[in-house]
Amino acid sequence: MSWRSTALLAGGLAAVLGWQNSCLRHRLSGAATRAPREGAAARDEPVAASRATAAAARADTRGDEGAAFEDEDEGEPAPARPHWALELVRPHPGEDLAAYRDRVLPIAQAVIAPQRTRVAAVRQRVATAAKLDARQLAELDAAVGDAADAIVNRVWDAVGSGEVWPRLRPAAGVALAADLLTTVVGADRRFRAALSDEQLATVDREGFDIADYLLFSVPWEERFGLVAPDSK
Repeated sequence: MSWRSTALLAGGLAAVLGWQNSCLRHRLSGAATRAPREGAAARDEPVAASRATAAAARADTRGDEGAAFEDEDEGEPAPARPHWALELVRPHPGEDLAAYRDRVLPIAQAVIAPQRTRVAAVRQRVATAAKLDARQLAELDAAVGDAADAIVNRVWDAVGSGEVWPRLRPAAGVALAADLLTTVVGADRRFRAALSDEQLATVDREGFDIADYLLFSVPWEERFGLVAPDSK
């Protein structure tokens, strides 16, 4: 065959193959377009049927009373309720301060009890590891006790002077927090001054934090007069 015949044959084959590919793409695109719509319709049919069945069942169950209510899918959503913890600790309607204290204080004591057990164990572990003597342990107790007294007095002063009650100003709150932090830092320095360098290294290695110990070891409910000192 001459090159001209070969070119004509190749051109004809290319034209036929191109026409076939065009037809094939057209068929595939049409099938791909119909498939989602047919599949969606097929999926929607049982859903619509189930909804219709459920609506009919509700209508049969409620009878005439059902006309007074909207469909549950079309009604207004129920109002969100506060978190159960907020419901637990917020004052109830008509509840006075004494009743609120008697209800909430045992809950708070039960929540904080594991932390008090934890810091007591940490104190014992640190005392053993650092070999703290009776004088050093007494200094720790004195530093924590004096800091607790200072914190209680500062809080009552802030409340009695109107600094943070009944309306808390941000600047006043920052000033109060700074004073409380200064008290905690002073207690930490006082305790650490009673230790040797080796004991300080051991205390730091054991992770003893006087702020953590002060927060959970002090019976604040007694310090603030919520319960009598001899009652638990």
